[in-house]
Amino acid sequence: MYNSQAARLTLYAFITSIESDLRDFLSLNINDEKENEILGHYVEKVEKRVSLEELGSDSLKPIIHFLDFGDLKQILDKIIKNLPNSFKKDLQHLSDKIDVITPIRNRVMHSRPLEFEDFPIVIDFIEEIDRYTFIDFNYTKDTKSKINADPSYIYGLKLPAIDHKYDTILNNLPQPEFDDTGFVGRDIDRKKIKELILGHYPIISVVGDGGIGKTALVLSCLYDLLDAPDQPYEGIIWVSLKTRTLNNGEFINIRNSITNTIDIYNEIYNVLESTVEHKSIDDLTNNIIEYMKSFNILLVLDNLETINTHTIRDFLIRLPQNSKIITTSRIGIGEFENRYRLQGLTEKESSYYLRRLAKNNHLDILSKVSEKKLTEIAENLYFNPLAMKWFVANLLKGESIESILKHKDNLTEYCMSNVYNKLSDDAKRILETMLICNKECSNAELTYLLNLDSISYGKAMNDLFATNIVYMRNDYKNEENRTLYFITDFAREYLRKYCRPTNKSFISINKKLRTLKGLSENLVEQTENDPYKIESIIITHPDEEISAFYLKKALTHSHKGEFSQADEYIDRARNATPDYFEVYKVSAFINIAKKDFFAAELDYQTALECKSNYAPILYFYAGFKLMFIENFDDAYDAIIQSESLDPKNNRIKMSKGRILKQMSKFPEAEKVFESIFLNYKNLDFRTQKILIDQASDNLRRWADKIRADNGDYAETLIKKAIDIMEYLDETLYDTKIVITITKIIKTLTYIYIENNNKNVSYLINLLGKYYPKVRIVEEQDFKRPFDILLAKIDTIQREKILMIFSDNDVNHILQEEGFVIELKPKFGFIKNLSPNNLFFYWKDFEGDFSNLSIGNKVQFTVGKNERGLCAKNVKLI
Repeated sequence: MYNSQAARLTLYAFITSIESDLRDFLSLNINDEKENEILGHYVEKVEKRVSLEELGSDSLKPIIHFLDFGDLKQILDKIIKNLPNSFKKDLQHLSDKIDVITPIRNRVMHSRPLEFEDFPIVIDFIEEIDRYTFIDFNYTKDTKSKINADPSYIYGLKLPAIDHKYDTILNNLPQPEFDDTGFVGRDIDRKKIKELILGHYPIISVVGDGGIGKTALVLSCLYDLLDAPDQPYEGIIWVSLKTRTLNNGEFINIRNSITNTIDIYNEIYNVLESTVEHKSIDDLTNNIIEYMKSFNILLVLDNLETINTHTIRDFLIRLPQNSKIITTSRIGIGEFENRYRLQGLTEKESSYYLRRLAKNNHLDILSKVSEKKLTEIAENLYFNPLAMKWFVANLLKGESIESILKHKDNLTEYCMSNVYNKLSDDAKRILETMLICNKECSNAELTYLLNLDSISYGKAMNDLFATNIVYMRNDYKNEENRTLYFITDFAREYLRKYCRPTNKSFISINKKLRTLKGLSENLVEQTENDPYKIESIIITHPDEEISAFYLKKALTHSHKGEFSQADEYIDRARNATPDYFEVYKVSAFINIAKKDFFAAELDYQTALECKSNYAPILYFYAGFKLMFIENFDDAYDAIIQSESLDPKNNRIKMSKGRILKQMSKFPEAEKVFESIFLNYKNLDFRTQKILIDQASDNLRRWADKIRADNGDYAETLIKKAIDIMEYLDETLYDTKIVITITKIIKTLTYIYIENNNKNVSYLINLLGKYYPKVRIVEEQDFKRPFDILLAKIDTIQREKILMIFSDNDVNHILQEEGFVIELKPKFGFIKNLSPNNLFFYWKDFEGDFSNLSIGNKVQFTVGKNERGLCAKNVKLI
């Protein structure tokens, strides 16, 4: 196929020939008496290049050979009036053509990008050169004959070395690679990119598909900038990070390509200083930054996707205000940039581009194709310049248009030849998974579906980026910055034809996706019902679904005491969604279970940074500060914030009441609990029990505090606490409720002692009612105040109390007797002389298990299960 350099060499051959013929024509047609008039004012210009003495002539005509092409045109215009009238019309026509060719000549000679009309303008001129009968154009005709006879003739020519004296600023811009067609279209893109380069944004990223023309666009704009009189830069530094290139239909590695950040800095410093001594990366970056502070530098990083952008973030952050960076990449660099997305060519541009490629390669078939048909071809090729080159390359092989478009797998072969087979197994698995998903996938989704560790996954993804198979973009929906990956159109067609997923993989991936969807639906329902449970996890996008799966696994292992496994899943969740507050909420919960309170504190702080105005997080944090750190002030601040966000939530109110109770602000706590009681019937059973326990305990503590100073009011508070206990059916008492009752009775006993109450009938009634349950959790010193009280009251009351204690004693001689201390839906625990409470299963109870209550006295036989001793043959006494 037509070589990109061939266009410039062809133009060079013809234009230098035209130039030589013009010089000869002018030398012959300038009258001796007119030469000083015509050439005199060029002498000073020529003497800067060569002295007149060196020309060895008294005539000024030899200076013609040292003038610029534009000067020749000016001289031609001057001699027109002195030539015969029969020549004037054609000569003016020639002058107009030379005027058009002059900027083309400058682009060729000064290494500027060619415009898409440059080549056809010059070729058209050569084709009609015979019309100028007054000029022989011998050099030009001879060049044309040589090229027609042997097209490779041009490769023996050597372009002049780039003369940087024509550049107004320091630069190392490379030779354009689009000379075969010139730069086609993109007028709007060029205008916008130039505006961005001259605008206020410090970092600009031009992003788009591979082969879409990002490098060509930026390079074209920068060459325009070199010649702009008002451009602000003193240097343009181009660093190519391209690691592979297309050569004869195959992608090959570029030797000595830049593959890491230190090579980038070395390349930049080499342009600025010409030599690079061995310097550390810090020294290099510091020196570069100093240059960019001292001079207005435009730094260009081409094909940035081949480098991990995270490693140069610190450098980008330090960019001085007077300098700027522009990158081309398949993915931007996040919050640092103004991103410009480059699309394919327009229909009109694509049509021209196809015709130009065909003309360069002497393909007559496309010249007969209608515009409509050309547009359809371009659309089938995604309006991608690289794809159109592939299309023309296949036409050159003799294939029909229909056959090429029908079998576009040849295009993927052209783009991916020898690429897929060189990929690692992990990289192939990633492609297989993405093909099955048939959508954009995130890192979180891929690592979940593949179950790859982060190192293997990262290496595999780097392999894919290096081969231009996978495309990346940043998604900013829901204020979340997600990087999404998808297979390029070329690669997708190739994989579907040659690398179809196995049935096993297809079934496995879809099963995992169904599992994830089911989990997400359950979590949504659970969170809507009660977001104040640790298991309730909010999900706002697919990556969080993945993290929620890991968090559920972590909680399961944590509940079993398997903390190392729990930590592994927490790490997976954190890697999947590092800014997801639920990760840190659950991590804090697990760290509390591990007694690592410092880590829990850090987790809560991170969760609040990720989502500061979320009531459940503040609710959990307040609970942590209350129960484990006993920092009641911080707990109160957190719960007040939570309440401001969800003022009607009873769990928040309950927590607020508990905190006030711990702060000994008992009246304030009572008001909070009373407000919750207003909605008692609508509370779930668990909340009802907690409310009863906390409200009663608050009154008991209040009474305990004031009993010495105000015994009567303290007794009133105790009676109110007992009244609250009456809300709950005795059969539903649990150990926590019974402990609270025990403390209430004990506090009341001390009130009677300290106030010398002689009438303790209320206390006797409480003992008669509650002691059968109190005995199962009876503290060692529970009966101690009764020893004092019994000495202060009359005989009748004393005997009643002793009778209650006597009737409810456990027969500690018989190890097979005890009390039910805890009940669950399918099992329970019995307290007796055993070191640990004895487990029993519902099937081991001889009777209706649902009728059992905490405090019931039971008899049993001791047996064994897989965990040790247990109770068998349990029955009520």
